[in-house]
Amino acid sequence: MSTNKLLAWLSRADAQLLEPHLTPIELPVRKQLQAANRRVDWIYFPESDIASIVSNGTNPIEVGMIGREGMSGASVVLGNGDRVPHEVYMQVAGRGVHLPADRLREAIAKSVTLHQVLLRYVHDFLTQTTQTAMANELKGLIVHQRSVINITDREGLEETSNGAYFPPDDN
Repeated sequence: MSTNKLLAWLSRADAQLLEPHLTPIELPVRKQLQAANRRVDWIYFPESDIASIVSNGTNPIEVGMIGREGMSGASVVLGNGDRVPHEVYMQVAGRGVHLPADRLREAIAKSVTLHQVLLRYVHDFLTQTTQTAMANELKGLIVHQRSVINITDREGLEETSNGAYFPPDDN
């Protein structure tokens, strides 16, 4: 039985669609789970580790993380083809389970409830990536050291935060 929380949330019937195809795997640091612009062949469900999703622009940045509450392969859940423009690799070593992407596609085709649970996860994951991108954008606008927070560019922070930051009243 996997300790991945997403797998634990599945109904018994949905879990039974995946379980025969799930195999344990050790996931060392820097192991690549998904290469940019390559076919998604495997779906990983981390159990005790963390994977990073990294954009592959001229300055690669981490845009998301996957831990024991999630999975790789959001594009498979969304049905968006076989390739994605980013890479996924292990940031913190551990273990997990994985299954061929085609087995997940087959299970999704058989179960609306499985697809709904996975779509909810993908929605939450996309929310997290948005917050990660915002945090990456705010780097340099806020500096913290020894519990003291200094705003180095208040105008930049106000503009970048899309209304999530506003200065305190001076009254």
